[in-house]
Amino acid sequence: MRLSHLTLSLSIALMFGCKSDKGEAGPAGEDGAPGETGPAGEDGADGEAGEDGAPGEGGETGPAGTDGANGEDGAPGADGEDGDPGADGEDGEDGAPGADGEDGEDGAPGADGEDGLDCWDLDGDGVADDEEDTNEDGVVDVEDCRADDESGTTETGIIFLGDLTLYSEREAEYFCDNYDTVFGNLTVHVEDLSALSCLVEVTGDLSLTDCSYCSLPVLQAALREFEIQSGRIEEAEYPSLESVGVLRLTSWNSVSDTTVISAFPSLTTVSQIHVTDMNVSLLYGTIPFTSLTDIGFLHIFSGEAGFTNLSGFSNLEYASNLWAINNSVLTDISGISGVIEVEYDLYIYGNHVLPTSHIYTAIAGIAVGGSVNIYDNGPD
Repeated sequence: MRLSHLTLSLSIALMFGCKSDKGEAGPAGEDGAPGETGPAGEDGADGEAGEDGAPGEGGETGPAGTDGANGEDGAPGADGEDGDPGADGEDGEDGAPGADGEDGEDGAPGADGEDGLDCWDLDGDGVADDEEDTNEDGVVDVEDCRADDESGTTETGIIFLGDLTLYSEREAEYFCDNYDTVFGNLTVHVEDLSALSCLVEVTGDLSLTDCSYCSLPVLQAALREFEIQSGRIEEAEYPSLESVGVLRLTSWNSVSDTTVISAFPSLTTVSQIHVTDMNVSLLYGTIPFTSLTDIGFLHIFSGEAGFTNLSGFSNLEYASNLWAINNSVLTDISGISGVIEVEYDLYIYGNHVLPTSHIYTAIAGIAVGGSVNIYDNGPD
């Protein structure tokens, strides 16, 4: 058994040789070809999460996305409280005046007024007193209204006290037999005013309607409103008239081709002149107001005929308002070129045969304190 062991040892020794001292290392051999990749091992367990890194720099802004569809309107909210009112704005400019409307129908006649006072009734009690018998003839009557001079008239004439309406030539003749002045209003419905040729003054309104021959040759004053309204006028001359409150010339028509003669050559004092709806041929195409230099309101709206020019106002220098509106045959307004000042408004429009360039030439020297409205006139 021991021999066998020795024999095995010798055999091993012979096989591997005896151990000697280590020699120098030989050169490295060439790398061998890599072996085939072995199968992947199983994933190891996740390690603990590392700390967050520093944020990276912002990238460039991307393009805007397409707008989304509008959402449905939400329910309206509750009304808020009213705010404080704002300050009033400045007044706008006045608009151009509208055309005159058509005349309305006549209203029902009013009740008769109370009788006026007799001219002799100095104390107004309706009773004839001794002191009212001024001519001392024992009778208090119209003769006591006369002055005691040889002419039998007062300085201003024989005065009718109260309002008066005349419907016939006979009534007009009776008036002139006894009076020449009305201290009140006078309305006349008489075709031919020759029978009223004595009239000198009316202190209230003077209205002439339905007359064809409307002249009053010695009339000096109509202190409030003087209106001449007729549908068939043939003649109207007032050579002595000096003072009028408001002059209205309305709805003049002629029953024939006779030229209407209309003159106010002595008129120097008038606050307003209104000329409306005149369908007549005027002598020289105008109405002479040759003594008039100053007027409050001049309104020329003559309609289908009437004025072709304004030469009758050649001496006019001042007006508060001056309007020439809707005059179908008006072609020349150089008659107002001497006007120095219009205090408020100057309106010239609706005159379709009046050249626009002529208008601006005629008004070039007028100083206007208010609005100037010039439009809808004729071509040059």
